[in-house]
Amino acid sequence: MTSALAAASATAHAEPVTPPAASASTQTLRLDSSDSRASLLRFDPDIWIVNARHRLGAPRVEHWTRVCDAPCNALVDRNGLFMVVGDGLTPSEPFSLEKDVRTLKVTAGSSARRTLGLAGAMLGAGMTSIGIAMAATTRKPTSPPPGWPASLGWDQPSNPPAALMWGFVVVGAVMLIVGTAVAAGQSTVVEPSPSP
Repeated sequence: MTSALAAASATAHAEPVTPPAASASTQTLRLDSSDSRASLLRFDPDIWIVNARHRLGAPRVEHWTRVCDAPCNALVDRNGLFMVVGDGLTPSEPFSLEKDVRTLKVTAGSSARRTLGLAGAMLGAGMTSIGIAMAATTRKPTSPPPGWPASLGWDQPSNPPAALMWGFVVVGAVMLIVGTAVAAGQSTVVEPSPSP
């Protein structure tokens, strides 16, 4: 069950539904978020569509139902499976509610910034690889064998400029590190709290 699949399913099934009837397993849950686009979704096990010929690796469709949009209070089944999504936000990982959880505090991550970070990291990795390959193929200057006529000259190996080679390595490494950090910092974090 991946976040990308869950996000796609959530977009396709975003209609609000009737909250569960009050029972011993239900509770009121508060959703607070750093971004008002965040929405709480609930996995609906009663509507789980799987290809009749489902095999390992075959696509499956999971149904996620919108519970409410932040900030909000909602009556939920604490035994359910949830996630937080939103337009332009990085979907959170699916999670279940622990005992005595009354509030979900969401720090939303930007999907655009995450994509930008990943692209920068991939470009940096490519540049670093090119620089390392250039360094690996560099040949040292050689001397002609004893008795070689000076009139014939002696060709030296043609190597790329050292500044270019190490420029690829250094700039690529910086882009890889920064891009990875940016992408990692754009995860949507859900912090459960017992306080309302």
